Amino acid sequence: MEGDSDLLPGDKPGIKTICAWCGQTIQGGDDHPISHGICHSCFSDLLSQDSISLKEFVEGLDVPILVVDDDVRAALSNNKTESLLQKESREILDRKGGEIFACVNSHGPGGCGESIHCLGCTLRNSVEDTYSTGIPHIDVPATLRVEHKAELKDTVSRISTVRIEPEPGRYQVVLSVRDFHEQEEKGDS
Repeated sequence: MEGDSDLLPGDKPGIKTICAWCGQTIQGGDDHPISHGICHSCFSDLLSQDSISLKEFVEGLDVPILVVDDDVRAALSNNKTESLLQKESREILDRKGGEIFACVNSHGPGGCGESIHCLGCTLRNSVEDTYSTGIPHIDVPATLRVEHKAELKDTVSRISTVRIEPEPGRYQVVLSVRDFHEQEEKGDS
């Protein structure tokens, strides 16, 4: 099935999304810029092969992964994420991204996502956009000011997001984090 019948709620015209597994057009037409994702059928097939669960799939990826909802609250993480952040899964699951990554703005009134500073948060904005539009974000530079050992530091990374539909009508976003490190201090020259 190709074309408009595969549009999902929240999909926007203006971009052609092709399934990276089967090549099927998920949304958009020939005259639109091209992006890639995974169609519901391939995602279901991928998870059903040898009874692989979403958790097993995420564990099999070679980068830190969080599966989050529209409010950047973690439903799943993999061992790479736990190792990177030096946290156990119980310190990650059901927490928002800012809490997980120790963003200083997550300690303010209302927590992660409620500060005026959160309006410009690349991580939150990328997840929310992918969740609502289905358009992935690939290798987007992201900076978070974090508190680590009672010191404030800027961390930088490259994040990617893709929307999945583990059950019909229920979306989540797979968030991958690459090159996560403290930003080097700029010296006076």
